[in-house]
Amino acid sequence: HVMMRGRIVKSGSAELARAVLEGLALNLRWMRDPVQKLVKRRFSHYTCYGGGARSDLWCQILADALDRPVNQLADPHLTVADGVALLALQALGLRALDAGSGPVCRIYDPDPAAVAVYDRIAPQLAKAHTATRPIVRALTRPDAGA
Repeated sequence: HVMMRGRIVKSGSAELARAVLEGLALNLRWMRDPVQKLVKRRFSHYTCYGGGARSDLWCQILADALDRPVNQLADPHLTVADGVALLALQALGLRALDAGSGPVCRIYDPDPAAVAVYDRIAPQLAKAHTATRPIVRALTRPDAGA
């Protein structure tokens, strides 16, 4: 069984995969405020790229957990290769770098009901981190296996 949207549900591989994605998204949410403070601005939206960005589910989970729209790029799996090519062209003096990240094919807006669930469970992540810190330290000590 896994926790899904704040309740325990019978689990299979789909539920386990969703739980992993939600855990990743909640970790990104946990980092959101410190990063916004560091850069001295609030993020109005996020851009999702890479192979995982082809997943509608992942983009929607990100939008809900981060409570911001998520822009899914067209051909998101090519974004890193496109960036490398642009850097090479810029280094050769053949093209200036653009600030843009490519064409957006879809925008995922946060679902207010899902945001409310993530708002309720997100603080538990920090509590779990604090509560398990001594265990993680003990497991990662060089002599932990002795």
